[in-house]
Amino acid sequence: MPWVSGGNITGTTGRKLRIEGININLSQDTVHSLTGTIMYRTHVQDIGWTGWKTLGQYSGTSGRAKQVEAIEIKLTGQLATFYNIYYSSHIENYGWLGWASNGQTSGSTGISYRVEALRINLVRKGAPAPGSVANYYKNKPVYTPKPAALDVMSKNAQVRASSTRWLIMTDTSACQVGVYSGSYGNWSRVALWSCGPGKPSTPTVKGEFTIYGRGKSFGSRSYTCWYYTQFYGNYLFHSVLYNRGSMTQIKDGTLGKQVSHGCVRLDINNAKWLYDNIPNGTKVVIY
Repeated sequence: MPWVSGGNITGTTGRKLRIEGININLSQDTVHSLTGTIMYRTHVQDIGWTGWKTLGQYSGTSGRAKQVEAIEIKLTGQLATFYNIYYSSHIENYGWLGWASNGQTSGSTGISYRVEALRINLVRKGAPAPGSVANYYKNKPVYTPKPAALDVMSKNAQVRASSTRWLIMTDTSACQVGVYSGSYGNWSRVALWSCGPGKPSTPTVKGEFTIYGRGKSFGSRSYTCWYYTQFYGNYLFHSVLYNRGSMTQIKDGTLGKQVSHGCVRLDINNAKWLYDNIPNGTKVVIY
């Protein structure tokens, strides 16, 4: 696409097309003799954050059909002293977000939404922002369970027995995992987590099972899943997908949806808690 000047839109809206990469430069008419530069990096599908680029260098990918999902832009030197850099992303399912600035993350991470268009503005310190600075970033949605779903889970728990003092309940429709402590007829929920069970074409197995194994990680050439806890054959509780070998670069962090190939995905901290604390022999109920 051609170069556009500050405040104008690069990319497209309403056409469901992704941005795969971007070049950003500074006009010498604007910066004059000020020291410093502009730096930027992109968060790319299946890759995560790329390295910082500057002054017209390309950030992103080309020819690999991978979408940019977020961007960070910052100034250095005297430029950062006298100017603020504002930028706003138009992303899938949300449209235009608020204006981020000075290194903040604009766009989304963990929910696989493409950036479709961008606006960038260089603004003198003390001058107002180009627009609202609220809601400039989205990450995985927080799931608030409906009371009715919780009532069903707790009622179902009370008629289950476990050979340990723990019981794991998983509601694949509401996409939530409940951790209970106690005994038959006297279970108390100690944790409730959003999860990513199997999608309709590869559903999570339903029934009553028992925890019998665990491991630090598994994966493929492109991803790693951390802290798995095994309850039936190849069906596991485990973390969301990370870039291979990484515990910080999320490849697919979707939760609150039926998204997996059959396992139950969790936030990495919750997956580790199960891995560390739930003993073999614990009853697992999937419904």
